[in-house]
Amino acid sequence: MQPIAPVSPARPHRRRLTVLAVAIGALIAGSAPLSAQMLNQNTGIGRTMPSRGGGGGGFAAGAAIGLGLGVLGAIATQNADAADDFGDRRRPRRVRIIEEDGDGPVYSRRPDGDAPPRRRPPKPTETQPLATVQIPSRGETRYVPGEVLIELKSDRAIEPIARRFGLTLLESRPFHLTGSTLHRLRAPAGRSTIDALTRLRGDRAIAFAQPNWLYTLQQNARPPEQEAAPQVAVPAGAPEASAPATEAPVAAAPVEAAATAAPPPSPPIGETPVAAPSEPAPAVVAEPVAPAASAPAEAPTSAAAPSTPAGPIAVTAATPAATTPAPLPGQYAVEKLHLGVAHARARGRDVLVAVIDTGADLDHPELVGAVAATYDALEGADPAPGKHGTAMAGAVAARLRLSGTAPAARLLTARAFGPPAANGLAQGSTFHVAKCLDWAADQQARIVSMSFAGPADALLGRLLAAADKKGIVAVAAAGNAGPQSAPLHPAAEPSVVAVTASDAEDHILPAANRGAHILLTAPGVDVLVPAPRGAYDLTSGTSVAAAEVSGVAALLLEARADLKPQEVRRLLAETAVDLGAPGRDPIFGAGLVDAAAALARLR
Repeated sequence: MQPIAPVSPARPHRRRLTVLAVAIGALIAGSAPLSAQMLNQNTGIGRTMPSRGGGGGGFAAGAAIGLGLGVLGAIATQNADAADDFGDRRRPRRVRIIEEDGDGPVYSRRPDGDAPPRRRPPKPTETQPLATVQIPSRGETRYVPGEVLIELKSDRAIEPIARRFGLTLLESRPFHLTGSTLHRLRAPAGRSTIDALTRLRGDRAIAFAQPNWLYTLQQNARPPEQEAAPQVAVPAGAPEASAPATEAPVAAAPVEAAATAAPPPSPPIGETPVAAPSEPAPAVVAEPVAPAASAPAEAPTSAAAPSTPAGPIAVTAATPAATTPAPLPGQYAVEKLHLGVAHARARGRDVLVAVIDTGADLDHPELVGAVAATYDALEGADPAPGKHGTAMAGAVAARLRLSGTAPAARLLTARAFGPPAANGLAQGSTFHVAKCLDWAADQQARIVSMSFAGPADALLGRLLAAADKKGIVAVAAAGNAGPQSAPLHPAAEPSVVAVTASDAEDHILPAANRGAHILLTAPGVDVLVPAPRGAYDLTSGTSVAAAEVSGVAALLLEARADLKPQEVRRLLAETAVDLGAPGRDPIFGAGLVDAAAALARLR
């Protein structure tokens, strides 16, 4: 802004004023005698005080007065001219004014002269909204203590904000699904997560902030109050499973003995059972595990539970190495889901299914050739493959002696969960799950299988909504927190298929969550799955049920690659076998998944 030069009065105007002053003085001088004579005549004063020398004295006095006024005017004119000469070198008086630009009021100064009148500054307007902050309730503890996740407005830097609030920056990562960068920070010692988030709420540079929520795998999780809980009563028409397996796998050894517990399944398409030799040699050596009683149970175990030794099953070789091994017995899910018929049409060939979990044992015979890519969001944690992730990967794509629901699918295994903690729970955070989900989207995954549950998470909900728009089918475990639990996430997100678990007799898993968000049911009690180091386990929970439904979705996408996520959800719900009360209900949802019926609807 350029200053405006002062405008001074012109010097000729001052000279005119001087001449005018002299003229007025002369007029006064000429009229003074006449005025005095008239005054004497009217008042009689002149009679007592006779004038001397006529009117000459009065004229002289008037002339002297006029001359004096003229001299004073000339002196004033000279002083004014001198002031004008010096004024260009003297700093003029400046007034403060206010102008507007694109960003709001700007304060500047102009010199005296033609300066516009002073204006009051406009009242500030709310150009930027306050930060949206998700603050947990005082009783909530399912988050990483002291950590916060922050998204900033597009043109902001995180470092000044971290310094201002005394936070330590742990990690920053751009997320392609949302088009934003997420920052993970830690509050100083002695400051709680709630206090840190409360302070962030008033900062206009922050777009969003929340805790780093914690999720728990749903094959080894149940609340402590359910440790000795009795059987949960279920309304009429909704029978319950009486003997779910505990978190530590319970199985008979050798596995062939399980044939008496469940009918033998139909062999996978294209495979023929081969009789076992009279003296089989062990194919693998199962790693020892702690007894089932010392591990946290995934669901309450009744007195009717089978009394079998705990630990992975030692599988025996059924055929020579040159032949195809026979399928293992006890796979009741194959019959329940009508996979024999479904696999005659589709096996999920080349459909990318992301399994966000603990990672998987890629060398397990059931998974050799099934994994297309891997990702580790933990970066530096124990890289040993997890038991839970191996089981979930097998439920989707096992292809040797087990029959996954999509044995020809291609897996994207992403690790967001580490080994179980001291309390026996394997947990993963929002930040790690979000990284895995974003990576899966970058890898063009068509399905994301999430066998974990936790609190409502605004950030994860936005990522899942963005994945849904991108055409990704999201499937999640309903949770094993019991009938009285509030809905758990991500299963409760509107864009996610929420799956609960049932047993071979279509009884609901007692520990399974209930709610209007439950969409489907799948086998989830005593399901045979692969375990690390080539072993096999029995497992129970909504986790394995969700993984099975993820594989069924892969069958549909092989048959019709252009299906949208909402079409997959609708197709699975409309063709499900109704269980419990007629119609969709909060226990079984729409019912038991029927892979063959869903595929038949696509013809």
